[in-house]
Amino acid sequence: MQNLSASCFMQKPDKQFYYNLLRQEYLLQTKPEIDIVNQAVQMYRKCVEYFDSLQDPIKYYFLEKIQTALSETKTLRLIINTKNELADQSIRKSTKLSFTAEKKINEIDQIQIKKARAQQVNLMIKMNNEAEQQSVNVQNMMNNYVDERENVEKKLKQDLDCQQNNINVRLMKRRMAQRNMTVSHSMQQLA
Repeated sequence: MQNLSASCFMQKPDKQFYYNLLRQEYLLQTKPEIDIVNQAVQMYRKCVEYFDSLQDPIKYYFLEKIQTALSETKTLRLIINTKNELADQSIRKSTKLSFTAEKKINEIDQIQIKKARAQQVNLMIKMNNEAEQQSVNVQNMMNNYVDERENVEKKLKQDLDCQQNNINVRLMKRRMAQRNMTVSHSMQQLA
């Protein structure tokens, strides 16, 4: 599935793509329109798909950008107004719609809004789960590092203690040899 996602770009997005993305972000902030929101979200989606195919965690940045773009008050109002305008236009065009048909349109709009919110919540849950998993992985790495370091320190201490014992044994042998030489030299002089 990831290979199909990566085929959207076939290669790394170029500078021009990111310049266009910056321009869309600027337009989104200054004069949000539904087309600008859609285009910015599409560009973020392409980035998420590309970086997800590389398993690069930068994809979370672009996921957050999508969430931010869709959750801003201006954008939500724009989406709701656009949906309302579309609903109003369809009602004006078709004066034959009955009350139940209008009710069904409103229900469908409510269902779409609920689905969008559910998708957003699912995306947040997924992001939180992955962040928790990364936190666990980092903690495991830290624990392994600490354990390994303690083992190395213990090994070094044992080696140093062993070396110190060897030095002490050599010093004792040297002192004993010197004493023996002194005693034998004294014995030779006495004899």
